[in-house]
Amino acid sequence: MSQLTIRLFGSPQILLDGTPVQIAGHIPLALLAYLALTGQHHSRDTLATFFWPDARQPRTQLRNNWWLMREALGPAGAAWLHSDRDTLGFRPDDKLWLDVAHFRRATATVDAHADCAEQLCATCLAALQDAVALYRDDLLAGFALRDCPAFEEWHFFEREALRRNFAGVLETLVLHHCRQAEFAPAIHYARRRLALDTLHEPAHRWLMQLYAWSGEHAAALRQYQTCRRLLEAELHALPDPETEQLYQAIRTRTLHPPHRASPPALATHAAKDQEAFLGRVPFATTKVAGHGQAQVQPPHNLPAPKSSLVGRKNEQAAVEAILRTPEARLITLIGPG
Repeated sequence: MSQLTIRLFGSPQILLDGTPVQIAGHIPLALLAYLALTGQHHSRDTLATFFWPDARQPRTQLRNNWWLMREALGPAGAAWLHSDRDTLGFRPDDKLWLDVAHFRRATATVDAHADCAEQLCATCLAALQDAVALYRDDLLAGFALRDCPAFEEWHFFEREALRRNFAGVLETLVLHHCRQAEFAPAIHYARRRLALDTLHEPAHRWLMQLYAWSGEHAAALRQYQTCRRLLEAELHALPDPETEQLYQAIRTRTLHPPHRASPPALATHAAKDQEAFLGRVPFATTKVAGHGQAQVQPPHNLPAPKSSLVGRKNEQAAVEAILRTPEARLITLIGPG
């Protein structure tokens, strides 16, 4: 059986045995992406009203675009498509490779490995490195269906959920390499984190620390100037006091080096759940003239979360279960982030 590869991070790419597949039109491609990502068989009526809410004959539109998608994939690729009188979808098969599915599987590996809350094992480290490699860009970057608000809404929430998950992956990798005093890879992942949101001030602080710890004091000071310039230009704001304090510590070379002492073992799993992964990192203190010592916080400005930044498989399953009920039209998630 042929290998069908679907890449939805970044600009969508479909390959059949390594050969690019060209799908004519945005809607057939959107239909393929939606069916592949959801991994479910959907009723024809649901799909028709989802993509063509205002059409006079939405089932006809669905039939035509399903045919265009099937024709583009050809006989070999069409073997993965499920079609009966009432439903459409993808057939699960190990020859169907979807980058988003592999990304989620990689983060789920860490989520399921409770022993890695304090320190990543080799398996979890490799899984998160794979996740970073898979995330070429945001989900369906640059792709839009202006006349399909339901798809646009679905795309927005899927993209943002994956983006937040990716941010958690990067932060976890930075923390891991900080613990090992491996500053070069920590800087690499911190840069990726900052690229997700150039106005995320804690990420600027993290890079300032990492550069200083690496002996790159000029780069650390430039990072502060970059942060200050962006905040003033975009938000008409000044850096937080924590950023200014860190800047002064770097400028006067009073930033203490990091230490690699492991956090104390927690007695119970319940205690682990009450502490944030980021909050347990033994980051350095700074000594600023006239102010004594103060803790330099890791790169986040949110209240401590109740569980790891990566995965959240149980919570996701609970939300999905609620959304499958007919009464659930909207769910509001309240909390940090």
